[in-house]
Amino acid sequence: MNISEHDKIEAIRISEIINKIDTIDNDYFNVITDEMNQYQPFLLSMLLGYRFDFKPEEVGEIIKIFCIIWEYFKENKKIRHKKLTEQHFERIMKRNTGMLKYLESESNPAEIRHITSSDLGHLKSKALLTGIFYRFNTKAALMKMDTTTKGILLIGMKSLIKCFEEIGK
Repeated sequence: MNISEHDKIEAIRISEIINKIDTIDNDYFNVITDEMNQYQPFLLSMLLGYRFDFKPEEVGEIIKIFCIIWEYFKENKKIRHKKLTEQHFERIMKRNTGMLKYLESESNPAEIRHITSSDLGHLKSKALLTGIFYRFNTKAALMKMDTTTKGILLIGMKSLIKCFEEIGK
């Protein structure tokens, strides 16, 4: 997988978005959640579901990741007009989960690299996903999660990103 000049520019943009989200106050948080509710209500329904499954400090970090994703995509007019549906998300999630299950059974390291590289190569928002991975490796609440839970959340985040890429085309 090659890293393009566009990917480098996107990495700077993601860094700025992450810094912005890490310093938001309650008023700005309310603006972001109001935008999500207006343009992509499925995001808020996902967040509401997480609050029952995770500790408060984990939910806080998950909310920040959703805000990062929203900040990244919100300027795209198509994202503001076409709503993400549960069916769309489930279809992408199923595809990503299926790929991981296939990789678990694959024993050839070259084939695993090829499939992984191909999958990530089709993702336009690599810097965004990398920024999310970074949070999972640096934020204490996320680092303390068990590996399976982290994996499920990361697949969900990747699926969400892919959904928005598809909507935004």
